[in-house]
Amino acid sequence: TPDEFRHWPYPKPDDAPDDRPSWVTMLNRLRAMQQSFPTYEHDLTGGERVLPLEELRPWVAYPTNAEEQQPGAVARRYLAVRDVRIDCPFPHAQVRHLGIVDLPGLGEFAARADEHHVGGLQNEVDVVLLVKRPVEGMAYWGDADARALDLIDSARGFVDRRDFVVLVLNAGDTSDALLTALRDHIRGQVNSGVPDQFFQVLECDAADAGDAFARVLTPVLAHLAARMPAMDADAVAGTRGELRAVAQRIATLTDDVTRVLASVAQS
Repeated sequence: TPDEFRHWPYPKPDDAPDDRPSWVTMLNRLRAMQQSFPTYEHDLTGGERVLPLEELRPWVAYPTNAEEQQPGAVARRYLAVRDVRIDCPFPHAQVRHLGIVDLPGLGEFAARADEHHVGGLQNEVDVVLLVKRPVEGMAYWGDADARALDLIDSARGFVDRRDFVVLVLNAGDTSDALLTALRDHIRGQVNSGVPDQFFQVLECDAADAGDAFARVLTPVLAHLAARMPAMDADAVAGTRGELRAVAQRIATLTDDVTRVLASVAQS
């Protein structure tokens, strides 16, 4: 209950088991949630709320470092939020009926946060853009990237993964050497040395709307226009196959029940 959570004696980080260092991080996060409970307790009422865009930040983002350093309970209203939908006009008049879903939380410590964010993808989006920016010390395809790709891949259902996921390299404000290193690493680690073999890779300056439109949005929309009939056909065929398997399972169970009832009636 709220009152139990407010007064629950969680152990101090020094008392956390030392066989899993991540427990200390999770315990510190949990204690911070408890200390900030008065700042979001009154929001735990269910339902929906509509806010102007300028008031959105505390509902979707962690406190700033300056806010974290202030004395007293730090406001954490985002802890009362399950999902957020942001509606705004798309800046390019050439494109209509286009929605973008941003996925926060990949790599979060919150229980099953990854699955929660990815779970809605299967029936909500047609294509996923996985954006990677080459910065110093991170210009390579690492374990976190591979795990993120696995999570996204789990949402594609029966659609070919090459149709569902596009890798985007954010080439803005970075050195050519870092971009080349990341490009080569993705070609070797993700596409087995063959460009675009398993996943199409696009590049743009994400801070430049015109460049992003020309080098990412336009080819992605062209790809969808060409491949959407095949993607729909894959989804329908896979669903029908799954339904046939379920129907066969039900028929087998029904036969078993019928035989048992018949043997009982005869005894």
